[in-house]
Formats: sequence, C-alpha cells, structure tokens
Amino acid sequence: MERADEDGPGRRSMMREDSFRHSGLRVSRLFGIDIWAHWILLLIIGLKLFDILLQNHGQYGTPLLAFAAFALALLLTILLHELGHAYAAHKQGGRTERIILWPLGGLAACEAPHDHRAQFWVAAGGPLVNLGLGLLVTAACLLLGLEFLPFSGQPIFWQRLLQYLFLWNFVLLLVNLLPCYPLDGGRLLHCMLWGRMGTHHGALELTLRISKFTAILALLFGGATIVLGFSDESWRFSHPFLDELGFVSAFCGLFYFMTARQVREQVLYDTEDSGGFGYDSSQGYTSLDHPGQGERRRGFFTRWKLKRRRRLAEKGERRGERDRERLDALLEKIHLEGMGSLSSSERRFLESASKKLRKTP
Repeated sequence: MERADEDGPGRRSMMREDSFRHSGLRVSRLFGIDIWAHWILLLIIGLKLFDILLQNHGQYGTPLLAFAAFALALLLTILLHELGHAYAAHKQGGRTERIILWPLGGLAACEAPHDHRAQFWVAAGGPLVNLGLGLLVTAACLLLGLEFLPFSGQPIFWQRLLQYLFLWNFVLLLVNLLPCYPLDGGRLLHCMLWGRMGTHHGALELTLRISKFTAILALLFGGATIVLGFSDESWRFSHPFLDELGFVSAFCGLFYFMTARQVREQVLYDTEDSGGFGYDSSQGYTSLDHPGQGERRRGFFTRWKLKRRRRLAEKGERRGERDRERLDALLEKIHLEGMGSLSSSERRFLESASKKLRKTP
C-alpha cells in the first residue's frame, strides 16, 4: 500500500492527482471518503474472468462462484487495509479524502501531522488490519477444518471466500512489510530513521537506498521462482502459493525499484540549492539556462538530469499559472453568485488552493 502524504514526496511522485485519480472508476463513498477502483485492478479482475470463461466451455457455475470469492476477497482485503490507514490518520488528528484501490494494495490520500510518530502509526494502520483479519480467518479455517489456501478441493463459495481472505490478507501483509518505500514497510522504516536521525530528508535518502536494494532482491526472487515454475511443471503445481508469490514479487520489485529512483529524483529536485547540486533556487528554474564553468565539466548524464529538472520546473510553472487562473475565475463566481453556486469539485479545488496559500511564506 502506498499512502499519499499531503506534504511529502510520496504525494508528488506517486500520485499526480488529476492523472492517477481519474484513471479508474469511482465506485462508492464511505465515511466521507471517495472510493475509486484503478483501471489496472479492474483489468486484472476482467482478465481473471475471461480466463475462467475461456477454460470452462459452458460449465460456468462452479468456476464463477470461485471467481466471485476471489474478487470479493481481494476487494474487501484492499479496502479494509486502506480504511485502516484512514482510521489511523483520523486518530492522529488527520483525515482521508479518497482511497484508490489497485493491485498492490491501494492508495489512501491521508492528511496527518508532519511528525515521525504520527506518520508511523498512519503507515502501520493498514498492516495491523491485515494481521488482525488474517488471524481471525486462520482461526475460522482451523475450527472448520479447512485448508488455508484455495488451490485444491471442491470450490464452495463461503469456503473459497475464507481461503482467499486468508491468502490476500497475508500476501498483502508480507508485501507491505518489505522495507521498500513507498510501501508501508518502507514508510515505517523512514519514520523510525526520521526519529533517530532527527531529519526527514536525511532519513528518506537512506530509506530510498535500502528500498532499491530490497526491490532488487524481490525482483531476483520473483524471477527465479517464475523460471523454476516454467521449467518444472510438477514443482509449479505442488507449490502454487510460491508460484503466485513469484509473479507478485517480480512485479513489485521492478515497480518499486523504479519508484524509489523516481522519488529520490523528486527529493533531490525539491531540496536542491546553490550549494547542493549547482542550481540556484533563488532565481527559479531560469538559473539553469546560464551554465558557467562548472556546467561545461559535467558529463552527459548530469546535463540530461539538469535539462529534465528544467522541464519539470517549467511544467510546474505552467500548472501553477492554470491553477491561479482557475482560482481567479472561482473567486469571481463566488462574488457574483455566492458560495452555494460551486460544485463539489470546485469546492475541493478551492480548499486545496487555500491550503497551499496558507503554507506559502
């Protein structure tokens, strides 16, 4: 689960609000929180359904019940995980505006105090829910004499539902406890380092280094498991859990290695100054347009990064200009028609713009 902080790099790099938020379907609203299903999650569920229809040739009853248990358990597990984060944010004096469900857990846009203790408990909220649910389902399976994993036996809906709840809760728990930012384990590590080191960005730098190493290990484990499964069919069928985990591990390793690099670049871009990376932030991004002696000695990759930062800064400037124009138009609308004339999206934009203005020195 990645949690989008309102004032941290996780929000800027992992959740471009307009693009990521609307790449899916708004499915519900619970406790004042908008619930979205990302298109990747919808695609995976759709592919699973298509695979069942393709393989069973008209005998759809039992497989469709198993599929319903699979999908319901997956959605419930992810949703309850995210609501755990939302509840933790509420207990820390914050709030949550929206939750986006997607295959790697979800994304909860939580506001909480910018303090390592508060952020620690918000990050821990999701895994604690998965641990509690997993233990409850484990007890239920033991009492009913069920196997824990849904890979054998005649599928009965409620039995398969319990088995998939066991599977998804512990898979989500294990994946999210990896020390890999922005997973919950990476955020917990960041908060602990933040408290010990006393600096947010220093702790984040170290966390991102550890995250890349963890992602490489996950990618290697997943790749080795996939190769073993394809080379030895008997091993694949005798170890279905490891086979499934291999694909998840490989995908997570690749995705979060790229994410850690992206977040680190964003942190460097956000914190650079004239003494740090050769960029004078007091002059805005235009200071990059006039390289001096040091610029000529830089290598190709460094020059490419500087050009990329310039493009990011220009893009941010254009976005800021559009936001200012929209804010002016909304203020004019309020002046002419009153506050009641604003739509819900316009109110959210106005609230977001007000927060940004209050943070501006």
